[in-house]
Amino acid sequence: MTKVYIETSALSRYYDDEDPVRRDPTRAFFGRVARRELDAVTSETTVAEIRRSAPDLAVRLEALIAALGLAILPESRETDELAQAYINARIIPVDEPEDAVHVALAVLHRVDVVATWNLKHMANFRAITAVNKLNTERGLPRIEILTPEQIP
Repeated sequence: MTKVYIETSALSRYYDDEDPVRRDPTRAFFGRVARRELDAVTSETTVAEIRRSAPDLAVRLEALIAALGLAILPESRETDELAQAYINARIIPVDEPEDAVHVALAVLHRVDVVATWNLKHMANFRAITAVNKLNTERGLPRIEILTPEQIP
């Protein structure tokens, strides 16, 4: 079964009625998670980002995490070090440290794919190629970074 790390943007699109182009495939993806077709996890970083959103949205997103029974991955010093390596290599911008943490957590926890709608810093050819090059150099596994609708 494919193990998926759900990043903040993938969760937040679930309730985004202003963007049905992303909302609808996100809801279909979460249907797959609910049916246990995918082994999905998230993290303390995702929960912290959610808690900085509008209070009513934060409550609904935390309830979604609980309803789906998502495991919450903890951060560690190793996570922070790998995230900093992605930033130092200019793969993830210095002003987006949470994005680097999401990828590092997924890699270190041997997740197959990160689900994200962050096309600018994460789900794009340049970032995926650079992340996997750095991971290979460090003896770490490769990772896929895809939008919810791209996950097989």
